[in-house]
Amino acid sequence: MKPLLQLFGLVLEQLPAFKPRLREFKIKLRGLNRQYKEGKLTYEKFQTKVTKLRNKNVKELIFDPSLKKQESDAMKKAMREFFTNR
Repeated sequence: MKPLLQLFGLVLEQLPAFKPRLREFKIKLRGLNRQYKEGKLTYEKFQTKVTKLRNKNVKELIFDPSLKKQESDAMKKAMREFFTNR
């Protein structure tokens, strides 16, 4: 999943589903940028935090809904099997 996170992270601002979150994302980016300019973060740590922020947003937008549905379906199936086999 990591390569897909990175790929979608590159175009995150262009995703239509991301538009409602764009303002909050930019505020967080400005905060990280300010910390970097003030010398509180090294360039490597700055880049790492920006990448993590992007990946987190991509995961929440694209992958979490599918994963939650799959987990829910698997849980329903397991419960059905548990109660019908008795």
